[in-house]
Amino acid sequence: MEIGKVPNNILNELLRTLEICDSNLTTPPAIGEDTAILNFGNSMLLIGSDPITFSTPNPGSHSVIINANDIAASGGTPKWFCATVLMPPGTSEEEFSHVFLDIVGACKNINVQLIGGHSEITQTVNKITIAGTMIGVAEPSQIKPTANAQFGDDIIITKTFPIEGTYIALTTHSNYLNSLNIPIYLIKRLNKLINHSDISVLTEANIAKKHSSVHCMHDPTEGGISTALYEIADCAKAGIHIDNLSVDRDIQEFYNNLGMDPLGTIASGSLIITVNPKSTEALMSELSLSGIKSTRIGSVVARENGVTISKPGDLSILPLKKFFQDEITNIPV
Repeated sequence: MEIGKVPNNILNELLRTLEICDSNLTTPPAIGEDTAILNFGNSMLLIGSDPITFSTPNPGSHSVIINANDIAASGGTPKWFCATVLMPPGTSEEEFSHVFLDIVGACKNINVQLIGGHSEITQTVNKITIAGTMIGVAEPSQIKPTANAQFGDDIIITKTFPIEGTYIALTTHSNYLNSLNIPIYLIKRLNKLINHSDISVLTEANIAKKHSSVHCMHDPTEGGISTALYEIADCAKAGIHIDNLSVDRDIQEFYNNLGMDPLGTIASGSLIITVNPKSTEALMSELSLSGIKSTRIGSVVARENGVTISKPGDLSILPLKKFFQDEITNIPV
C-alpha cells in the first residue's frame, strides 16, 4: 500500500467483518465518522483517535488539538486525553520534556485532563510520533455524526483551507521552500494569515452543535477538503455538489509554487457543516459574530449524482478530484 490512509475499499471490507456486540455503541467505526459514540441514557460518550505522523514543530499540542477537533466535530465537548509518545533513539530528556509539557499546556487551554498514555524510545520511528485518544461527552440532542447529512442541506466550510497543511509547510520545510524561490512577500503574508491556534475548530463546532438545523459536522484532515466531502457522501449515502468553492489567492499562489493542490492537502482548522438551507444565513451570521468566517460551498444532493463540482457561472459539472495520498507527502522530507 502507498503512504497515507488505508484505501477505503480495503478498510470497508474489514469493517464489514466487525461484529458490534455492545448495544451502547450508537455510532460504530465507519469511514468518515470522526468518533465512536456510546449512549449512556442522559449523556453520550465520544471517543476518537488520531496520530501525528507529519512533521510539526509542536507535536504535543498539535496532537491535543486535532484529537479535540474530532470530538467537537461530532457535537461533543473534549474532556480526557491519552497520548502514546514514540521517540527515536537519541531523543534527549529535554525534547521529551518539551513534548510532555506541550501536551499538558494544550490540554489546560481547552479544559481537558491528561489521564494517561505511554512513552517509549524505539527504533521503529525516525521522529517523535504521537498517537492520541480523546474522550468527550455530549448531550444527545447535540450529536452531529457525519452520516446525518440530509438531502437538500447546504454545505458550509469555516475559515480558509488548507490551514494545517499550509502551517506544516511553512514551519517545517523552510529549506525546501527556499529552494523553490517562493517570494518572501508571499511567505510573510501566509505567516500572518495562518497560525497554530487556527487548527482548532472548537469555537465554530460549539456554535453549530446548538443548532437543531445543523445535521452533520466533519473535520477535514488527511486528504484535505476533497477527501472529507467524499467521506460525508459515503457515510450519508448521498451525493454532493460543490458550486462555490474558491481558494484564498495567496494560498493558491503558494500551492502553485509547490506544485500541489490545496484541495487534497491536510486541512484541520476548517469545519465542514451541513445545515438546513433555511438556517444557513442565521448560522453564518452567528459564526461571524464570533470572528469565524464561513462560506456556503454547495449542497447535499441525491446519491446517484455522485460528488461533483462546478465553478460559479460555468454550466459544466465535473467529478470532484479524488486524492489517494495527501498532497503534503509530495514535499521532500
